Amino acid sequence: IDPDASLAEKLARYADSVLDLYLSGDMLVWFDILMTARRDKPSMNQMRAFFNDMDERGYELWVRLFARDCADRATLIAARDVLFNFAAGMAINRIFVKQESYWRDMLLFIEQMIEARIKLPCPS
Repeated sequence: IDPDASLAEKLARYADSVLDLYLSGDMLVWFDILMTARRDKPSMNQMRAFFNDMDERGYELWVRLFARDCADRATLIAARDVLFNFAAGMAINRIFVKQESYWRDMLLFIEQMIEARIKLPCPS
């Protein structure tokens, strides 16, 4: 992803990569393991450590790509959380709506968050 590309282009490419990851067979297996591990504290701690590490590395990339586009760090974090929660929800529910208007609306919402056109990050 070219850090000098437009915000919309960077966001679309980043979001596509997140969805590819979350909807891959490997990630679905991880979600199934996580759901099973929640009943066993040691297993849950291991899974939590794995996902926290993955999240930290993903966040570093997110900041490198979008920090110049967003003046407020809290909003930058919230925008990323919206994208990742959306992708995780789709993966857990085994659905994919990329081609539908909902997907376009979600990316537009995140873009508006980053550009500070939305003051409170809470989609209806």
